[in-house]
Amino acid sequence: MAVTYTAADRAAAVDDFRRSPEAAEAGDPDVARFWAQALTGYSSRVPDEPPGQAGRHRLGAALLVYVASTFTLSAGQIDGMRPAVTAWARWAARRQGLDEADTETLLTHLATVLGNFQGAYDDPVNVAARGYVRDIAAPDADVARLADCRTRRELAAPLPENRDPDDTAADPADPGDRAILVASEFGTCDLEGADADEFLAAASHVVEELWHDDPPATWQAGKSLLAKGHDPHDVIHLLAESRAESPG
Repeated sequence: MAVTYTAADRAAAVDDFRRSPEAAEAGDPDVARFWAQALTGYSSRVPDEPPGQAGRHRLGAALLVYVASTFTLSAGQIDGMRPAVTAWARWAARRQGLDEADTETLLTHLATVLGNFQGAYDDPVNVAARGYVRDIAAPDADVARLADCRTRRELAAPLPENRDPDDTAADPADPGDRAILVASEFGTCDLEGADADEFLAAASHVVEELWHDDPPATWQAGKSLLAKGHDPHDVIHLLAESRAESPG
């Protein structure tokens, strides 16, 4: 049976790192804790992978994909990244029983990843992606829950590449900008005689319910429609159409 690691397991691993000799080289304790939480959370995101695992591909994906697309970093977190992440990687390597040669190979690869991080962080695709989870992206957040939230919110507010070119700069986290996206995407729908204002109001309600996952039934219905092969536009349209036709 697969072992699933919990938030308590991840917190215990972070505490172990913070008490370790490697943590003495990690720089600012608060910054080090942030990076330890983020990396530990990513390392145990799937069953049978205990917290505190480090490998070349895992570190690259954690930093250049997960962190870059999830966390809005402070200047201190960016400035303190190299010593904190390097210390965490040394701790993880020791925890995994890597020998000196394998540890140095890992750290050499990590240095390349760290050198590429700013470019990944500044990539417009990642800048846009961070907007979808900015309000919930705590470093100790459950990675799977963050992923589910991102998928749900990307249904509510399409990614820039899936919008009208005039709307690419809209911030999905801003309710006013979400309203702009709704009007842009659904304002010209063929409603077969239905009232356009009522339909847009219903589409806005669906989008807000999806964004906030309140009520959860809206997202469940959306997932069901996606599973049946409907594209995101059609999912919102069908949910809004049903809402507009409901009495009251």
